[in-house]
Amino acid sequence: DRSGAVSVNASSIVPTIRVEVPGLATVAVDVGMVNISGLDEFSLFKLLVPNASAAERHSLHSTATFASFAASLDVRVNVTPAGEKLHGSSLVEDFRLAVKAKATTLDATLLVGVNRTALASLDALSALQPGCLARTLLPSAVGVRSLELHTSLDGIAVLARGG
Repeated sequence: DRSGAVSVNASSIVPTIRVEVPGLATVAVDVGMVNISGLDEFSLFKLLVPNASAAERHSLHSTATFASFAASLDVRVNVTPAGEKLHGSSLVEDFRLAVKAKATTLDATLLVGVNRTALASLDALSALQPGCLARTLLPSAVGVRSLELHTSLDGIAVLARGG
């Protein structure tokens, strides 16, 4: 919608994180909504640029620098007593973790394996279509080589939420 903001319900993507504290409790952490803003205020943006080095010719580099950036993450923590040392009902806390940053740069390098025979078989028109190009990738040879985040934090806050 051109607002530079995105919201995603991460509960279907990120599984519940469970930590057993032997003899005391089980702690379960669930992630809810993730909100990110400032995505329209970038000063540098390069997407999937091939590496010129012969040694790294199978890698694609992306980078983005944002003037300002804000993110929030809704979290639910559930502590359920276990064992003989703790008794009572579960403690449930809902909160929002909010982060504001400036001068944020995200760098990512992807390794991409390409089936050269499939690529050579594409005609000029097919080579311009992302779906056709995607079919030439080798799924077993695609992965993240590096992922770096550089930022200057403006603030971090933990905000109580009703729930």
